[in-house]
Amino acid sequence: MINAHKAMREELARSNLASIAEGVQGKGRPASFAGDVQEWFADRQVAREEARITGMRWRATAQDND
Repeated sequence: MINAHKAMREELARSNLASIAEGVQGKGRPASFAGDVQEWFADRQVAREEARITGMRWRATAQDND
């Protein structure tokens, strides 16, 4: 476990997000990938907001019933 942690730390010291992104740029991704990712994030944002509002309404209803 200690060796794995040490190896991970050494690799992280050699790498950064930009170098990792360069390494995978255009490798095996479909042309629609960027658009799909943007759509997923947009959908996820809407779903999170709806869940937040639902939770707030539920808590307000629960407090009213107390």
